[in-house]
Amino acid sequence: MREPELYEQSDVARVCKQTDELFKNYEINFRKSLSPEKREATTYYELGKNLYVEEKDEKLCLEFCEIFQEVTKAELYHFPKNIFWDMDFIFFSAYYEMKESTVGFGKYLENFLEIMQKLLNVFGEHSIIKFQYIHDFSYGFDWAKWVKKDKVNRKNIGPFSLRFLNRMFHRGEELIDLIKQNDAKYYQLGKKENYRNPFTFRREPEEETALLEHLAKAGDIPVFCWDKSTNPCWQTPYDIKRKIASQQLGIVK
Repeated sequence: MREPELYEQSDVARVCKQTDELFKNYEINFRKSLSPEKREATTYYELGKNLYVEEKDEKLCLEFCEIFQEVTKAELYHFPKNIFWDMDFIFFSAYYEMKESTVGFGKYLENFLEIMQKLLNVFGEHSIIKFQYIHDFSYGFDWAKWVKKDKVNRKNIGPFSLRFLNRMFHRGEELIDLIKQNDAKYYQLGKKENYRNPFTFRREPEEETALLEHLAKAGDIPVFCWDKSTNPCWQTPYDIKRKIASQQLGIVK
């Protein structure tokens, strides 16, 4: 482990500062956290610092943070209207999976960046799916739903593992096929519909914020992404919890 004081002068710190600056290009001057204990999401500068202290290979640390700079560029381009920006658990779960990878660190990072870019592209506002937020992905709702469909074989697969990321990408391709067929649930959006919302509750920014904060206070979030050491939980009936909360908040369609 290195001394934290060395971090400020490192290339890792420089890259992480640059990543934080990217948000200003989208007029995002305050990155909200869903944590009930804090208002602002952890900066990449702080995430990089924590990694720098833990990882003795500075070159690897730099390469890892450069990958997340590219991921952030993709997130901002495809989901500029996203509200909550916690990345602690995604960042460190990718790091720990990389360290355990049998394909080598470089190949893992290459694979991780490729699938993240493809995933964000297929679901974001420039695709025909046109989702407004990445909240269902980053806070584990998509993962928890997926695990429940085959608990025996999926319960030990992490919410940001390469295996699940690849599955999510292929799910996006399936949705695109449904949209092209003008499916009843995943239909072709009209000209006045800026974003897709297949849920039974409204998801304008104020409503989305109120609903997720309500769920976070109750602990009804599958992945506490603001905590790098959290234990993801799929067992809770999150869909039911969210439906009940939307009724309580009066935001049902």
